[in-house]
Amino acid sequence: MRMIDLIKDEVSVISVVSGEEILLAREVIIVGTTGDAISVVRFDGKPIYDVRPGPVAKRIRELLILDLQENGIQL
Repeated sequence: MRMIDLIKDEVSVISVVSGEEILLAREVIIVGTTGDAISVVRFDGKPIYDVRPGPVAKRIRELLILDLQENGIQL
């Protein structure tokens, strides 16, 4: 996955976690081909950390936008 290649030198990437780990996390991000990096601020009706998108999600978006500008296909 391209996002992992872009961010792997800056943060630890964990791809499979339990529901308990999600609720204990400081930041949870869903990544994919259509939604870039989407912050998850609640899980199972409960807040995750401070219920705001975190710095890692913001950085992933920056890296993805830069990567698209430099390497993407012009439409």
